[in-house]
Amino acid sequence: GTSGQLVCVALGIAVIQLLVYNAMGRDENGDMIGEVPAHYLEFAFEVISSIIVFWFCVDNKFLCGKEIGDILYGTHKDCRICRASFTEYTETYRIAKSNEVAAALSGNGTASKTIDYGSAEVRGRMKDCGVM
Repeated sequence: GTSGQLVCVALGIAVIQLLVYNAMGRDENGDMIGEVPAHYLEFAFEVISSIIVFWFCVDNKFLCGKEIGDILYGTHKDCRICRASFTEYTETYRIAKSNEVAAALSGNGTASKTIDYGSAEVRGRMKDCGVM
């Protein structure tokens, strides 16, 4: 895929840079003739790399800003994490309210095991409390 292509391009640039540096020979003083052109290739490669890294960082900054905005001010319909935690919260709240209603109906402050949650009275009180 794309990563394989990027590896091939990076490898190609590195090989070209090595060839330019080593294959151009030496001057009369023994210095490499291809040193300066190889530095130009290196500089160009680093500029391209820095642009890609900068683009990646800015893109992620905007993505994070959008996600934070959705979390703080959004409806959370598209957020898988918010949906899961909201479901967990409402389920926990529903169970706690059910226990409160059961305790109130039992009259002794604790939930009785004999409360019939299917009875009309209990279902009506649970509905009044927003449990159902």
